[in-house]
Amino acid sequence: MRLPHMGVVIAIAASNSAAPAERDRANGTAPEETIRFVVDEARVMTGSRGGGGAKDPVVQRLALALEAAEHSGDAFAGLYADALRLAVMARMLGDVTIEPTSIEPARLPPAADARPETRTPRAPRHTRSGLVTWRLKRVLAFIDAHLAEPVTLMAMAEAAGLSRMHFAAQFKVATGLRPHEFLLKRRIEQAQDLLRNTREPLVQIALAVGFQTQAHFTTVFRRFVGDTPYQWRCANAQRG
Repeated sequence: MRLPHMGVVIAIAASNSAAPAERDRANGTAPEETIRFVVDEARVMTGSRGGGGAKDPVVQRLALALEAAEHSGDAFAGLYADALRLAVMARMLGDVTIEPTSIEPARLPPAADARPETRTPRAPRHTRSGLVTWRLKRVLAFIDAHLAEPVTLMAMAEAAGLSRMHFAAQFKVATGLRPHEFLLKRRIEQAQDLLRNTREPLVQIALAVGFQTQAHFTTVFRRFVGDTPYQWRCANAQRG
């Protein structure tokens, strides 16, 4: 049986007969790609499961599908029809045995995924280190000494003796906060101390810890503490 769209020829031979593939190659008539099915002699003579292939419902359904494929104008109809022909033949022959050596090697390009899978080991991740203790102490002292003034990232980096980029990354590793967030936290902590221990007006406390307006001070205080400065002062005065 020739399957033109698959580019192969199916050869059926009895197990006690001479190998047709070798005989055809000797005569120069062997196809380039041949799949050889070896079955017993009785099955070759009947060509089916006891001659009942025409009554086999599976064969009947495959035959209907084959007829539809042969009349289809689909681009892959021919390939589909070849596959159905192969299925019909295998069903009718029954328990066939395929000799591994009877399949002529197809001319396929080597597939890259056919080789054993090799994985390139990942490079170890570089773990960033935090500020060394002496640098961190210098930055904290600088922040506390300048809470009432504008404090820039560049100024903090210079206090640590680092560039802005390296300082910001190492500072966050050391403290868990970005430099600006840490600065705001220190200002709120200082404001809480003033609210608890002095009677200074809220606006004066805001200016004393580096906020330009009382409104901004209130917004940041509520974000860190959960209450407004006034509410927090009243609550802590009652506790005292």
